[in-house]
Amino acid sequence: MSKQAVYVGRTNQAILAGEADLSIWTDEELIRGHKRDVNGRWSGRPPKVVPKAIHDELVRRRLSKSGELLKESLLDAVTLLGTVVRDPEAQYSDRIKAASLIIDRVMGKTPERISLQVEPPWSVALRQAIQPVVLELESAEVG
Repeated sequence: MSKQAVYVGRTNQAILAGEADLSIWTDEELIRGHKRDVNGRWSGRPPKVVPKAIHDELVRRRLSKSGELLKESLLDAVTLLGTVVRDPEAQYSDRIKAASLIIDRVMGKTPERISLQVEPPWSVALRQAIQPVVLELESAEVG
């Protein structure tokens, strides 16, 4: 496999060294992986390599924004569930689902138990190595 060198510019060097402040970058700059020039235009070629810190900053911002949207909608969602539970004209199945959601959130869900048994890789290899010999011995005894 041939190795090719990748040029890392001053901006990416500063990012990799932890010296650049990515919080001042716009979302579009983070998505493109490089900053606009002093005139506000996209100059130069798009980067071939983008530092992980750029990706991390973009993900952090998006998760933060989605968390804010969820918080804004929370009161509406709870109000809607309460309305469905108290609506005598709603179907019982819908009222029960809404009530279950409320109970699960307030009282907590019943924990689900999952049992997992993992066989170590050395044990699997040993069993597979011994099994053909045992089968050969059993077939020799029968015949």
